[in-house]
Amino acid sequence: GRVRGNGGATDADEDLAIALLVAERLWGGEYGLLARHTIEGIWNAEVEPGTNVLKPGSVWGGSLVMNPSYLDPAYYRIFAKVTGNARWNEVVEKSYRMFDNISKQNNGTGLAPDWMTSGAGPAKGQSYDYKYDATRVPLRLARDAALFCEPRAQKILTQINTFFTEQGPLSIGDGYTVRGKKFST
Repeated sequence: GRVRGNGGATDADEDLAIALLVAERLWGGEYGLLARHTIEGIWNAEVEPGTNVLKPGSVWGGSLVMNPSYLDPAYYRIFAKVTGNARWNEVVEKSYRMFDNISKQNNGTGLAPDWMTSGAGPAKGQSYDYKYDATRVPLRLARDAALFCEPRAQKILTQINTFFTEQGPLSIGDGYTVRGKKFST
């Protein structure tokens, strides 16, 4: 019965905003207003000012600690369109610059770490391996590839697909270094 924490979790907030936009399209009503209010809240509390880095939460993180599996460039394109805030497009570009930084670390595997700095280095006290958080990266990039034909997303997804195809379906583990060394079966 006690509050154990406060603040938003950015991945949940952005998923909620999209769900509300879908609800608006399907049923009308107040859903769009709620979506735009949520998106404004994400912008104000969960995008690091001056860097366009998506923070993992409203009360922590930023350039020194961020989660690449929270990055969803397709959502940010939609947020820009429905709010008129073109600065969301800067978050798209910053997201891809961070993925480009990851590609300099991952030896062409396409794998991203669970947590990192915005420069793609290890974040203090966090996992720098491809594990359960990072498995969401392909889903989030696939949206941008499918909805907006984003070639940068397609390139990363091809690398990830190639990496796991080479593993073989019966050999895929649930933990890898970003360079592709499996450490868990």
